[in-house]
Amino acid sequence: MASTLPTVDDCCSDCGPCDVAVTLTDPAVGIFYRDTIAELRDIPSSDSNKFCMVGGDLAPGDGGGGGWFLVAGGTNADDGSTFIRPNDYVDPPGGIWQKLF
Repeated sequence: MASTLPTVDDCCSDCGPCDVAVTLTDPAVGIFYRDTIAELRDIPSSDSNKFCMVGGDLAPGDGGGGGWFLVAGGTNADDGSTFIRPNDYVDPPGGIWQKLF
């Protein structure tokens, strides 16, 4: 079954131009958008129920972005691409961002 991703034309009302700089942040749900990996590192690791879309490595759209989830207690080394340690990382208890896609 073929499927296509939604576009701006699929919206039921015009809400203005789409902008990757829009920040979706709801700490109660734990869903985030950040422009870069450096900004991903700034999200505190105090809650393991988190997901973050990252726009890029050094800038949105540079190919280094993707979807990440926080693994509570994770201790993998920060390799800059698959595993990212938050700036507040302490071992133990650990906690790392792992790339999904």
